[in-house]
Amino acid sequence: MAAELTFGNLLDNTIRPQGNLTWSGQNLENIECVTEFVVMYRDADNETGSTTVLCPGYQILTSGQAFSCRYNLTEDMCGARLLVMIEAWTQNRMIQPSTIVTVNCDEPTPEQSSTEQGYANTNNDWQLPLVLASLQAFSNAAAQNKTDLSDELKWSCSWTEWSAWSSCSITCGGKGEVTRQRSHIGSRICTGKEEEKKDCHVNLCPVDCVLSLWGEWSSCSTSCGNGMRTRKRDVTQEAKNWGKECPRNIEEQEPCVEEDCAVDGSWSSWSRWGYCSQTCGHGSRSRSRTCTMPLPQNGGNDCVGANLETKDCIRRVCPPVDGKWSAWGRWSSCSRTCGKGEQRRVRTCTDPPATAGGRECTGERFQNNVCLLRRCSGEETTTQEIQTEENVPTLNVTKSLQTQTTSSIIEEIAMVYCETPPHVLGFLNPEVLLRNKTKMTNSSQAIQQGYTIKYTCSKGQVLDTHTNRRTFYLKCGDTGEYTRPAAWPTCRKATHCVGPVARPGEADDVYLPVPRRDSPVNTNVKYKCKQNTARTIYAGCFFDGRYRYDDNWPSCDQNPTPDLCKESGATENSSVIIAIPGLTTTSHGWLTSPDYPQLSSSKAACSWSVKAPYGYTLAFGIETLRGDSLNTTQPTLQISEKITHLPPRNVTLLDMGRTFITTDNSAVIRTLPGVDLAWRLSYLVVEPT
Repeated sequence: MAAELTFGNLLDNTIRPQGNLTWSGQNLENIECVTEFVVMYRDADNETGSTTVLCPGYQILTSGQAFSCRYNLTEDMCGARLLVMIEAWTQNRMIQPSTIVTVNCDEPTPEQSSTEQGYANTNNDWQLPLVLASLQAFSNAAAQNKTDLSDELKWSCSWTEWSAWSSCSITCGGKGEVTRQRSHIGSRICTGKEEEKKDCHVNLCPVDCVLSLWGEWSSCSTSCGNGMRTRKRDVTQEAKNWGKECPRNIEEQEPCVEEDCAVDGSWSSWSRWGYCSQTCGHGSRSRSRTCTMPLPQNGGNDCVGANLETKDCIRRVCPPVDGKWSAWGRWSSCSRTCGKGEQRRVRTCTDPPATAGGRECTGERFQNNVCLLRRCSGEETTTQEIQTEENVPTLNVTKSLQTQTTSSIIEEIAMVYCETPPHVLGFLNPEVLLRNKTKMTNSSQAIQQGYTIKYTCSKGQVLDTHTNRRTFYLKCGDTGEYTRPAAWPTCRKATHCVGPVARPGEADDVYLPVPRRDSPVNTNVKYKCKQNTARTIYAGCFFDGRYRYDDNWPSCDQNPTPDLCKESGATENSSVIIAIPGLTTTSHGWLTSPDYPQLSSSKAACSWSVKAPYGYTLAFGIETLRGDSLNTTQPTLQISEKITHLPPRNVTLLDMGRTFITTDNSAVIRTLPGVDLAWRLSYLVVEPT
């Protein structure tokens, strides 16, 4: 380095943002041997800052011993102090003269402008770029040392090894590209390519199936009653090239009920004629029919015509029977609330009545009695007045007349009582209700006038299948007789659960049920879950005509019934017994086959043991029973009682909707091994008769 490196039109190291950098060969030794120039710069105040190329070697021009390159800085570098360095390679070593310059963005002075103009006028003298000038210098030196020059040229223009081929530009779908690169060392005028490309082929891209959203539900398949409705979704993109296939369930179905169908009632056949109402003399006999083939339902018309026919009958001429008096009835209430009054009792010639020319009863039909409840205000009643009544055979008083004063005689109120109510076949024990309609708890208490006797059908039966009414009442009248009906009501089996089922709230996770009202007995009610439409929870219409629900209703988070047959390690010819614990007098529930409602079978004979409290019985209702390749008479389940020696009762497909009532408090439900079945039955603890 012979001379100090300076830049700028005035050589004061002040440069413009854009312009030419010039320097002299005096700044470098052996300029003829320089193989490459590169002008670099960095922030002069940051020694660790990054270095940027200001003039690459192929842009540097030469004219004799002078060098120049065009540069371009950004305006945000105005006022910056830059360390400018010239990297030059000569004789296999690098020299790097440098100086600090300031970037001046102010308007140039006249002196600077004239200097720049003078520089521009001499610009025509600039000839080859430096790299070509260097080649010319190398050519002149070849005569002196050809071998050394050849090595130098080889060093200044040599390629690196090719890199490995890149990955294909696409992962699937046909034709793509792979590339590889190399770089050269020294001068940038080397011939050849820095990058090579070639084609690559890959498999076609897999395309998964795409489905549309579910469409709207279709109309119900029936205009009334139970039907089905469907909804679909379309395949918008078929699967290709081994993509994910379309699912099969592109159509869904669910039960629907538009409205209940009206069913007109129809008469059953006439019953046989009954016996004559009298054993002798004129009587009548009757026959009946019922409007139950079918019952009128959902607003259907009732049967037209009479349900009872009667005709006269006579068996033989009755012999004459003399009439006899019945027992005296109870005394009536006193005719006055104060002072002397009167009460009466009655007997009738009905024990027996006079018939077929027999003689009527003789004697008095009525008896009167004097009564005194209390003394009226301003009136005195003497003992003599009471005793002089000649028509009084008896006088009921609370205390002896001989021990009472005239003012303290009080007549006992003659209350009217009814006899103990009778037990009636098919009904529970009668209940006595007081005048305030509360139940009488003292069984030894006499039944007074105005009390009511309540009779309730036993074993879940009802009096009226249209309303499922279960009770009727008798009242103790003021004559000491019950107001008996013309004929005792008869209890019968319920046919439906009358009225609507329980409706879930808007916040509950289930839709409205199917069916929604008037379900036949021993059928289930289905509630489809909103979040998981593949799941359904159930309620049931029991044999006694009442809806019952699971304890967790209407939650969809119920745990599925475990397959205890499989979990118990049951094998062929083995028997697994599953006990249902803790039944009370009001318990109810359901038993289902494993995996219900799907079909399932087991190698073992599985049994469910159900036990009610002592003195109660069990009622089993067959809600669902189906299987593949079963005939209607083939046994599928067996119901047997533990204590009694009755043979097991076989359950077939014909027993759907039927009720089985045990004679004792325990029973066993047994499945037959190897039969594909789906079944659901209800159980209910039944009150004793």
